[in-house]
Amino acid sequence: MGVDVLGAYAEYSRIIGDRVLLEAGARYDVAWSVADEEKANTNLAWAYLEDRSLSARDQLPSGKLRVAWRPRDRFEVSVSVGHTARVPEPSERYFAVKKPKVDWVGDPGLRPSRNTGGEAAVAWRGSRATLRGSVFVSRIDDFISIREADRRQDVPGVGNLARVWGNVDASLVGGEASFSFSAARHVFLSGDLSLVRGTQEPRPEENVLSRDLPEMPPVRATLGIRYDDARTFGALDLVASGRQDRVNADLNEEPTPGYAILNAAVGYRRGAVAATLGATNLFDRFYAPHLSYQRDPFRTGARVYDPGRNIYVNLSFRF
Repeated sequence: MGVDVLGAYAEYSRIIGDRVLLEAGARYDVAWSVADEEKANTNLAWAYLEDRSLSARDQLPSGKLRVAWRPRDRFEVSVSVGHTARVPEPSERYFAVKKPKVDWVGDPGLRPSRNTGGEAAVAWRGSRATLRGSVFVSRIDDFISIREADRRQDVPGVGNLARVWGNVDASLVGGEASFSFSAARHVFLSGDLSLVRGTQEPRPEENVLSRDLPEMPPVRATLGIRYDDARTFGALDLVASGRQDRVNADLNEEPTPGYAILNAAVGYRRGAVAATLGATNLFDRFYAPHLSYQRDPFRTGARVYDPGRNIYVNLSFRF
């Protein structure tokens, strides 16, 4: 399986006055997706989707427009809008695996996802601190998600149920924020926060009933403090993830509890030699990230927990 892409693009930027930056761009791609006829198994796609095609051609226009305004030195406000398209992966179209309970089948008729979105951002940089925040919203026509499909055609040896990639209309809304601060000589603070909410429009006729997109990350935050005098350093990093209960019931996703872990490291540099002693998950918390559970098409139905306390030593020499 493979995808060949031929495209062209153009970009334009201009400074208007002393405070406004205008950026624009356009792109156009044509993509050809092909599966190997000698290796492809079209029986599954025919049984569940009534389609045996092994090739597709997609046209993918895209474009962007960004305006950034600096009313003062060190402060910037920007607004961006854009449209882009994603050609389906070969596996999403031509994957075919027979399994004891639920088969896995790509959809040869998948349409490219077409994303139209906008972002507003602010950024400030001072002599000792930086701040940045942004919010975004995207409307995705023909988002490529996962659904269950019943068998439509009788094919010897093919079961009654499969999971297939399919198109749904979806929306993403979210935001990010980050900061860094020089609290004292050689002492630095930093942190970030991110969140996203993904929803889809139900299609009962295609067994798409849930309004929540699958495999969406929960809210996540980090907070760190670091001492570094160019010779010795030490760092503490707190990583926290919120509970994720906006799950896709169609695919039997389950809520994931939130967690917080602490990572630590100390080190020493002298000339070309550097040494680091560190620990991840310092307090040996028992947790599983939300995205370790589903991970179709290779999920086992069991959660995959992250390692407990892990202590490491790094030695390096530059020459």
